[in-house]
Amino acid sequence: MSIFATITAGALATLRSVAGEQVTYYRGGAAYLVPACRGKSDFQIDDGTSIRVESTDRDYLIGAADLANAGLIGTPARGDRIIDNGEVYECQAPTDGSKPWAWSDPAHTTYRIHSKKVT
Repeated sequence: MSIFATITAGALATLRSVAGEQVTYYRGGAAYLVPACRGKSDFQIDDGTSIRVESTDRDYLIGAADLANAGLIGTPARGDRIIDNGEVYECQAPTDGSKPWAWSDPAHTTYRIHSKKVT
């Protein structure tokens, strides 16, 4: 791992521990309590006639090890849900053909999970 990747992974871990709040991550009937930081992403979408900017309702920065240590197997998936202060967000890809998550760092330690508010 490069020095940059090591520093970035450490900074994201510190951010989650200092500014993160507990959320409940649901997949199927299983629930996982993990620390997360809130964020937001903007995406450009070209429909052939114009380019527009759309946003996710909310992104969550969640450590890959935090989800794995809580018992989640695999990566975040479309349809997984995050309960945050009583509000429900569903993991969704921001554009057609993309994943509902992306790595936030070159060392692949933190997921940026894209979501839309459902309740």
